[in-house]
Amino acid sequence: MNIFFVIVLAALLLEFALHLVANILNLRSLRTVLPPALEGVYQPDEYRNSQAYTRAG
Repeated sequence: MNIFFVIVLAALLLEFALHLVANILNLRSLRTVLPPALEGVYQPDEYRNSQAYTRAG
């Protein structure tokens, strides 16, 4: 096998794994309760809907 092929394949697999782990960690950190810092920015229902939409996507 060509060494460059192995390097490129390893880099692609590593990038995929890092992206997958980052997405999982981001989805686990979503909360349905509106943070105090966003109380004037979002309505609680809108915030809850945006979190549900993010989870579904």
